[in-house]
Amino acid sequence: MPVITIQMHQPTPSQKADLIRDLTSAAAAATQMPPASFIVLIQELADENIGIGGRNRAEVMAAR
Repeated sequence: MPVITIQMHQPTPSQKADLIRDLTSAAAAATQMPPASFIVLIQELADENIGIGGRNRAEVMAAR
C-alpha cells in the first residue's frame, strides 16, 4: 500500500479530512490505483518547530 506523508502545522479536524480525501483522490488519479490502496499520514508540528524566514511560524502568524 502506498503511503502519503505530509508534515505541517496543526490542522483543524476539517482540514485533516479535506487533506486525506484530496490527497487520496489525486494520488489515485495519477497512479490509476484504487483509493483504498492509499494510506495518508499527517504529522503535526508545533508552530515553534516550523521556521520561516528566520522566525518560527508562531511569530510569523502573529505579525500578520
